[in-house]
Amino acid sequence: MQKFWQYTTTTFLTLLSSSLPAWSLNAPIDRSTTPRSIESSKIALQRTTCVRLTFSNGASVHAGQLWLNSNGMGRMTVKFFSPQLGRQESVDQIMRTENSAQGILLVGSDPVYSGTRRRHPNYSPDNFLLRIDENGRRSFFTFDLNRNVSAVEIDPC
Repeated sequence: MQKFWQYTTTTFLTLLSSSLPAWSLNAPIDRSTTPRSIESSKIALQRTTCVRLTFSNGASVHAGQLWLNSNGMGRMTVKFFSPQLGRQESVDQIMRTENSAQGILLVGSDPVYSGTRRRHPNYSPDNFLLRIDENGRRSFFTFDLNRNVSAVEIDPC
């Protein structure tokens, strides 16, 4: 089971790193823009990898920082503006990778106020799907349990 998670996580991180600095939804893979400092062979050796994810929920842009370990588990801190409160909020959640028929899933759970163990009452855990179809078109998007869907941009931490 450990090798399965390492393979899934390594594949996920390799796909992420191969297209930094940003994903373009449904764009063909462009190897010429791959940063030379981030190589898939190095990713597999890293214990923890960090990427920044930018996505939206309606008009509200969310900025997430994802730390993913080689075992497929990690955490993500998401900052967003709350119109109800009139200020920025920050949420921490547990993340894990999973294989699916559609691609690699990154599944969130247990969203809490950042720095606490207190569950956020309104924040739906984030889920992401990373896929490359048979024609080489890439998709990376988020969806939550409230049926919000958004494209995702990726940058290194």
